[in-house]
This record gives sequence, C-alpha cells and structure tokens, in this order.
Amino acid sequence: MTNIWLGLFCPGTIWAAAGEGRIDAAFALLGGLAGTALFAQLHETLIPILYDPTNVGQITLTDLFGNYGVAVTVLAVGLVLCIWAIGTLNNSKLRP
Repeated sequence: MTNIWLGLFCPGTIWAAAGEGRIDAAFALLGGLAGTALFAQLHETLIPILYDPTNVGQITLTDLFGNYGVAVTVLAVGLVLCIWAIGTLNNSKLRP
C-alpha cells in the first residue's frame, strides 16, 4: 500500500515502469518486495493480533436471515434496486 501513495504506482504499473527503466519504479519495486518479506516474517505474530479478534467464522445469508427463501429474496431485491439505481443515475441530468 505504501507504493500506491508514496511511489504513485499500483502493483501492476510498477512492473511496467520498471520495464521502461524508470529509477523511481525500481525503488518502489524494491520497497514493495521488502514490505512483502517483512509481512511474511511477521505474519504468524500478526494473526492473533489482527485476524483472530475479528474472525467470526463462516457467515452466510441463510444464517443471517434464518431461511434460504428469505435470503434469495433479499439478494434478488438488492440486485433489482442496484440495477434501477444505475439506470437512474445513468439517465439523470446531474451528470456532466
């Protein structure tokens, strides 16, 4: 993530810029690799701190709503509302 705001590169564009021979991309690439190596070393230490407190197991819509039919209905209604909202925003006079 540091490469995105500090080096102004997304993960894929670092490789393209390094292929062009840009020096800043080489440093961003090295920083990304160093960060990856650091995370790999600290991963086992970070699991109990960051992952375990927020792990609530597998949650499904059926578990959430208590009934498969209700879960499918909520999902379908949500999909229809999203399609309607996209169509409304696409046809609105507010867009430039």
